[in-house]
Amino acid sequence: MKKEIHINDKYSDFHEFIDNLPANFESIGDLIYMGRNYVRVITIQDTRLVIKSFDHITVFNRLVYATIRQPKATRSYINSQKLLQKGFETPEPVGYLNCFKNGVLGQSYYISEYTGSRPLFEVFTMNIDLSEIIIRDFARFTLNLHMNGIFHKDYNVRNVLYKRENNSTTFTLIDNNRMWFGKYSYKSSLRNLKRTEIPEYLMGIFADEYAKETSRHKLDTLYDYCKIRNKYHKYKVAKRLLRNNIKL
Repeated sequence: MKKEIHINDKYSDFHEFIDNLPANFESIGDLIYMGRNYVRVITIQDTRLVIKSFDHITVFNRLVYATIRQPKATRSYINSQKLLQKGFETPEPVGYLNCFKNGVLGQSYYISEYTGSRPLFEVFTMNIDLSEIIIRDFARFTLNLHMNGIFHKDYNVRNVLYKRENNSTTFTLIDNNRMWFGKYSYKSSLRNLKRTEIPEYLMGIFADEYAKETSRHKLDTLYDYCKIRNKYHKYKVAKRLLRNNIKL
């Protein structure tokens, strides 16, 4: 088995630990997420780490990641570094490990520092006054991302974390393997919001704040946002129906 390992210089002491992840991952730390991927949290040398194991990769993609395209763990590390360089918060990238066997990608891990920030969707259960404040902050944060040419392809309320302290809200981006960096345009920015499932009672608040810093009217922004989101939802439904029919 061939290993591709890269570790942030600040965390060089973790080299042996990361190198042994293929053998130890299932038995270390606490499992905090299990789905398409597996995520564990563990404390090493007084540093709390998050380890993401990329699983459920198709045979075709295993070949692609070994020959043509960078694996998700690699892209997570690179994109996180870019975000930090541009002044946006994301958990400190520690390193990544890709394992290759017989010419295809096998196990793949991305390691970052743990953050105590909470997922944005928790805001939707708060009282309306506080929810509105945080969503307005989120709209300004989102526009700032877009104005800086940063487009997170999985920009949803689970991949944005927030922390509210001293009447100020900070946001942290996670799951950064799918991103692109380019130039701001209104259309590309709206398309980037198609997965951002803000409840209907807060959509107008978000659109109002987002539009304040642009030349668009808030009602036009709200209409365009709803249009993009509804189109994406219809696509998801059609895709699900197609998959179910294929299984039958």
